[in-house]
Amino acid sequence: MTALTAALSVGVGIHLALTLFLLLRYLEGRERRIGWWAVSYAFFTAHIVAETLITVVPDGVLYATRHALFIAAAWSMLYSFRPDPRLTLAAAGAILVSAILAPPSWMAGALVASLTGGAAFVASATRLYREEEGLQTASAVLLFWGLLLGGIHALDYPFFRPHPTLAAVGAAVSGVITLTFGIGVVLWALQRSRDLVTMSAVAESLNRSLDVREALGRALRQLVALMRVSSGWIFLRDADEFQLTVSENLPRELASNQMERMRGDCRCLQMLREGQLTQAVNIVNCLRLEKAGYDHPRHVTVPLRTASDVLGVMNLVLPRRRSLTSRELATLSAIGHQIGLAAERARLYEEVREKEALRGRLLEKLISA
Repeated sequence: MTALTAALSVGVGIHLALTLFLLLRYLEGRERRIGWWAVSYAFFTAHIVAETLITVVPDGVLYATRHALFIAAAWSMLYSFRPDPRLTLAAAGAILVSAILAPPSWMAGALVASLTGGAAFVASATRLYREEEGLQTASAVLLFWGLLLGGIHALDYPFFRPHPTLAAVGAAVSGVITLTFGIGVVLWALQRSRDLVTMSAVAESLNRSLDVREALGRALRQLVALMRVSSGWIFLRDADEFQLTVSENLPRELASNQMERMRGDCRCLQMLREGQLTQAVNIVNCLRLEKAGYDHPRHVTVPLRTASDVLGVMNLVLPRRRSLTSRELATLSAIGHQIGLAAERARLYEEVREKEALRGRLLEKLISA
């Protein structure tokens, strides 16, 4: 067995393992993008199988098949970010041109496939970067570089393939790049699972009680622990004012003097009144923490909303040098909606209970009269 054949055999195993992992994730959650990633790496695995067969039987048809499978893999990846029918037409055209050129000129067919596939993987990396709003998480970093390096590495294939040693090195590099992308997928899946666990735990806490303070206190306690933040508190609207309802691990500077510093207005409440706070945001400086002399006065602010109203705000104090990612903020926005609905449900329940109590007292008076 040559070094190239060995490297390709290992590559088949790596790509097949990632394909199966993506397929299982898709079957579990039925998420469209994961499904397309599974399709992409299925094509990628098949293209490496074709490449392995070429080392045994260097046939023009096999080369054309290899090029077609590689273009299909790159098209599937880009289509997962941008489902545009024109991409399908472009990929089909590239496959046709490569198939026509491959038999008379191996190099011409390989160049078409490498340029088309490489451009698609680089475009996928660009799309990922934009959607993630930068490389804010380890999973985004690994996914981005896996796609970008995969696209760049595709360009060296026509020049490495004729040389057995360089071809073996290229196959090994391809495996490393796929491992990078695969680890990114695993971390991304773990982050999604953690988000779901957080939302599920908060929802369970909110459903255990119809008492507002008890339900919100339990939910806030869960959230502080699961989001790994320092502390938190919730303000709910009472008539025209906002009152501190619950807190968790309140900083000593704010808890002193019977929570005097937690009274009155602040920047996040002003934003809430002015309609500027529509989703969870990273507040750079907290006025209350500043006045208390806190050395890192930063928190994330989450509006507590119902379908038609804003009931309050939740603040979570961030550890030093930490900001939440856009995905974490989106999760907190959804949780804020959950908490808002739970608070509204508890308020309506309390109103009904008070009305029933009043009705009972009136009936007692009528009977005694």
